Amino acid sequence: MPFCSLLAPFRQRLSLGFILILFSGSGWFLFTHNANAQRRTARRTPSINKSARSVSPRARRVAHPAALTLRDGTLIGQPWTGDDPIAESTAAIMEREQQRLASLQPTGQPEDNLRPPKTEREGPERDRLPQNPDALPGAQWPLTDNETARLGEGETAALAPQPVAFSFTAATQADSGSFPPDSMGAVGPSQFLLCINGRIRVFNKNDGMIGALNADLETFFTSVRDGALTTDPRVRFDRLSNRWFIVVINYLRGGQLVLNNRVLMAVSDGPQITATTVWRFYSFQHNTVTPTGTSGLFADYPTLAVDNHALYVGVNLFNADDSFAGCDLFVVRKSALVSGTALVATAFRGLTTGPNAPGMFTPQGADGFEANNVGYVIGVDNAALGRLVVRRVNDPGGAPTLSPNLNVNVLATAQPVRVPHLGNTQGADGNLDAIGDRLFAAHVRNGRLWTAHNIGVDHRGTSFNLRTRNAARWYEIGDLDTDAPRLIQAGTVFADSPNNTTDARSYFIPTLMTSGQGHMALGFSAAGANEYVNAGTAGRLANDTLGTTRVPLLFTASSQAYNPSRDPGDSAIGRRWGDYSYTSLDPCDDMTMWTVQQFVDNTNSYGLRVAKLAAPPPALPASANPPSVPVGQNNVEVTITGLSNDGAGFYDPGANFACRLNAQISGGVAVQNITYVNATTLRLTVSTVGASVGTKNISVTNPDGQSVTGNGIFSVGECSYNVASLTHNVAASGANLSLNVTSACGWTAISQSPFITVTSGATGNANGAVNFTVAPNINAAPRVGSLLVAEQTVTVTQAAGAGCTYEFTPATQNFLSYGGFGTVTMTASNDCAWAATASDSWVSVLPGFAARGNGTINFNVAPNPSQQMRVATITLGNRNFIVTQEAAPRELAIDDGSFERDSGNTLGGTIYRLNRLTPTSYPATLTSIAIYFSGRGGAPINGDFTLLWGNNADGDNVIDGTVFQPSNLKITAVNEFTVYTLPAPYTINAGDFVVGFKMLTTPDIIPLGFDNNNPARRRSYRSDDGVMFILTEGANGTPVNYGIRARLTGGAQELVGYEADIAPRP
Repeated sequence: MPFCSLLAPFRQRLSLGFILILFSGSGWFLFTHNANAQRRTARRTPSINKSARSVSPRARRVAHPAALTLRDGTLIGQPWTGDDPIAESTAAIMEREQQRLASLQPTGQPEDNLRPPKTEREGPERDRLPQNPDALPGAQWPLTDNETARLGEGETAALAPQPVAFSFTAATQADSGSFPPDSMGAVGPSQFLLCINGRIRVFNKNDGMIGALNADLETFFTSVRDGALTTDPRVRFDRLSNRWFIVVINYLRGGQLVLNNRVLMAVSDGPQITATTVWRFYSFQHNTVTPTGTSGLFADYPTLAVDNHALYVGVNLFNADDSFAGCDLFVVRKSALVSGTALVATAFRGLTTGPNAPGMFTPQGADGFEANNVGYVIGVDNAALGRLVVRRVNDPGGAPTLSPNLNVNVLATAQPVRVPHLGNTQGADGNLDAIGDRLFAAHVRNGRLWTAHNIGVDHRGTSFNLRTRNAARWYEIGDLDTDAPRLIQAGTVFADSPNNTTDARSYFIPTLMTSGQGHMALGFSAAGANEYVNAGTAGRLANDTLGTTRVPLLFTASSQAYNPSRDPGDSAIGRRWGDYSYTSLDPCDDMTMWTVQQFVDNTNSYGLRVAKLAAPPPALPASANPPSVPVGQNNVEVTITGLSNDGAGFYDPGANFACRLNAQISGGVAVQNITYVNATTLRLTVSTVGASVGTKNISVTNPDGQSVTGNGIFSVGECSYNVASLTHNVAASGANLSLNVTSACGWTAISQSPFITVTSGATGNANGAVNFTVAPNINAAPRVGSLLVAEQTVTVTQAAGAGCTYEFTPATQNFLSYGGFGTVTMTASNDCAWAATASDSWVSVLPGFAARGNGTINFNVAPNPSQQMRVATITLGNRNFIVTQEAAPRELAIDDGSFERDSGNTLGGTIYRLNRLTPTSYPATLTSIAIYFSGRGGAPINGDFTLLWGNNADGDNVIDGTVFQPSNLKITAVNEFTVYTLPAPYTINAGDFVVGFKMLTTPDIIPLGFDNNNPARRRSYRSDDGVMFILTEGANGTPVNYGIRARLTGGAQELVGYEADIAPRP
């Protein structure tokens, strides 16, 4: 074919524009740009309310100019150059602030700082998204059968591993005047910078005293805000460039919403904010960055992240009629901001393009702390719950490209509920808004991405049943450099309770941070029907069991109700709270974490509380090797071993940090150098020139200033040691042994084998005894271990044991045809290693099991598509666990397996919901009915309903007069098909099965899921009296196919089609 002929189809599509064709070694690539790409806008009624905007079913999708796209879906960015910055000093800003205050309050009275309240119109659509069918079960990942490992609020466990070392209230409602304040602040080398709606303020982080900057946010951004009010501030201190970065948007001018609004930026000229600090201010109109966006949209809820090369700003876009229009991402070149040259930004348009379209909602960049050339953006999936979407940004500081969507299956999620709080006088209207399931922040550490959001859960922390409270859900995601990122671990901070009542505490608006040590801290707000609104924290240590979170700790103690007159709440969203929070990492020590959270500080007032979260202390120095050095020696290397308890450990962040690890030895011993090895090991280079003879104390101080001392573990002087019994022969059953040490100096005893434990005498300063235990040898071979005692090796030889035995429960597990998750608990001795291997591909062993000693194995069983029962094994040690799965039933269905909406009567009362389902041959025998009850719609677990089935013998579309067989049952599960078995098989010889249920519902309970993606099958019926049945049609032609299926003996699933598609009956 001539080359020009290849272009013919595109000539008809591109009246103006260009076609670019490239060839690489992997093939041809075609790029097109249509200059006539259509943009759709809508008119907006003027309003003083700024919205985080609804996602409306009538929302119009925005058509963007075509971006350059590779064959694999990678987007090629087009860097755009904006304006040069405007520079101002802190002193100049504060002078303008004083002038503003003087003009507002000439009498010197306090300012009445009132800003128009922001309203957030949450539409019902994300609340009605289908659950990702591959979403993982449970409240943590990896799964565990150990309930206490989850550490819910009501269980016994250690408190948050990062105790609150210092806290202060940084601002109150009077300082902000906004609802909500948009809780935001970050820690720097010596300061904490708070930036909320209506106020920017810097503090000395050691004492909470206000510093050189304390101004109205409009005053701060006067030079670039174009006369409009600002909102949604974000702040970061970037330790790689030693700069502060602040991002906001402008949104109201003269009481009117600003369409085509601006993203505003401020960059400091150094790490310390003083009167002489120079700030460079930038701005860009969101729709003007190449490729240009649709005009007439409002860019809302800007997110921010900073890494080695770029700033990442995500926005949600809304039409003038408040309908959702999609999400965009801006990658801003950091080097230009730091150097003070013109802004360079790259826009990636249409990360999602409308309600329930694929892609990410509220794109959130990931802060990065290491030098790299790849950035990351993450968001919740816009089309399904229980799934996150990751995209990589390559070359973010040059010519950025954006990878295709990389989906990550996570634990099942649900939209959060509104939060009750003690003293609320407005009922449901006065409950607090948790602003949906969007991610609040993200960061990458050591190649792993961490993020968190709030979700609605039940009393066990899962989202499958009726939501009665909110939880803080966090994730660690790995394999980011592949096309299949995966969930490493996830946890849920929630109020555990015996019953699924609505009066439990909610945890909401969470953000997290991980330290250089690998510890994680969460900050959040907390409230419940029986408690006031407070700020809290929780966390985990690096070596805690995967997926676990320690018990939450509240660091405020509010005793006042919250009923502000300027935010009475409403039936749509309740009262505003948040819109977010932030937890940051101290750039001085890489250990201490800081969080800023909203709480109720006084009656009908909120405050912003800043909390310093201290890392665990250093490990306790317990031994030195060598334990003694003669006087007058120089450059002697001594290894210090510490004892770690509950996360205690040595740490050094590296040469680029101001705060470093330190060690001192008493008695004139000089520490010449310190080498950090790991959390319990240091190597010191010491000099004993001029030191006194005798035992010494060793003190270790971590970079955060916490210090511990090991007393008498090192000595200076000439020493000799005598250790009795350097060899020991031990039976397979093990033994408790002792040996004597003779010396006038200090010494240590260290086990060098895992089966040998020093029980006493680990250190000594003179003559003494070492007691140690040799564990039983269960292996079928002898083994040899050793101890190092006073610089001499003690050898232990142990006889062979009987070998390993493995026990597990249960011994077998059976699955229905649609598969599911299973758990096996292994019991074995600590020294017994084992593997878990499935015999067949339809059984998948999930990662995360211990593989030695006791452990839990989680596995997944795929649906069985065949009509034959099948059997597989999982080999555990030297035994087989048996997995059986039932054959696929013959199932009549009209849905596609996803349920976008729910059916019921919002006024309450008796409802009938039925499907008419036609078998393809007769006689046909019904054995059970599968129903998709919706937890999203409020279907109650253990709620009563009556299962109905009958025969429409003539096969027409009128089912009035059908005689139904009833069975009174209870709902046993929601958000999945649950099979309810008939008391006896039911056989028909002609016509249709009519199957469904009757239920008495309370107002606003809409219990049945229905599919509105496929064309309507015209086989779903509703009734209020059980006599007259109406063929259900959706509004405006929306298809309605109820989630009710009939299961027959034999056969496979059938999809019942249109009337005309049904095969003629015999």
